Amino acid sequence: MTDHRLHLAAWVLILVGLSTATGAVPAIDAGADIFLDLVFLPLDGAQSITTAAERLLFGIMGGLMVGWGVAFLALARGKTARFALLCGGVAWFFADSTASVLAGGAMNVVYNSSFLALFLWAGWPRKPA
Repeated sequence: MTDHRLHLAAWVLILVGLSTATGAVPAIDAGADIFLDLVFLPLDGAQSITTAAERLLFGIMGGLMVGWGVAFLALARGKTARFALLCGGVAWFFADSTASVLAGGAMNVVYNSSFLALFLWAGWPRKPA
């Protein structure tokens, strides 16, 4: 049986994460700019993402939210914590790494690979002894 609240939270995290990750790409960063405008009231459009570092950080934040959302989704569907960790970790890796490359921070993919290895090592099912 699925937990509908967890399921809803998962999809909200995934969608907000994807919207946040758009901040990595100038041509599609409207979602991230709206977020900044909401944080720095009034709603006047004065805030926007302007530097490569800001773009990279928005990509990283979006990737993290996507990973959490996918992990929540797996848990909402009754999967094990190990499975949720694997799915969330892989989703985070691809979302974060893609956004990092698009933001001009391709070296972050190398750093992300170490964390992906950690997720895979910790989450991969073990053979019974």
